[in-house]
Amino acid sequence: MGEKSGRSRDFAIAQGALRGKTDAILHTSCLHIMIIGACVVELHLPGNGSLKGKRSLLKPLLSRLRREFNLATAEVGSNDSWQSAEIAFVTVTNDPGRAHAVLERAVRWIEAHHPRVQVVDWEIEIL
Repeated sequence: MGEKSGRSRDFAIAQGALRGKTDAILHTSCLHIMIIGACVVELHLPGNGSLKGKRSLLKPLLSRLRREFNLATAEVGSNDSWQSAEIAFVTVTNDPGRAHAVLERAVRWIEAHHPRVQVVDWEIEIL
C-alpha cells in the first residue's frame, strides 16, 4: 500500500489534531445544513407503443427538468413497461421549504408543459 494522497493525508493530520478537543468546537466550526429533497413521479404514457418511443419522451423531459430546475434526474422504475414510467429528481439546498417548493414546481411544470405524459402520482420526501 502506498502513501495517502495529499488531500487525504492532510485530512488525517487535521483529524489527529482535533482528537481530544471538545465536540462543541468541532460542531460549531464545521456545521453546515444540507437538505436533500427527493421526488418520485409515476407517469402514464398513453398511445406509446415501444420502449424506443418511451425513451424519446423521457429523455428530453429529464434533460429539460435538469436545465429548468437544476435537478438531478433519472428513470427509476417501470423500465420494461411501454406505457408507464417512474422518474425521480432531487435537489440539495439549505432550506427544506425551498426544496419542497422547487420539487412541487417541477411536477406542476410536467403537467403543464408535457401533454403527452400524464402524472398519475407523485411523492416528495425531505431528508
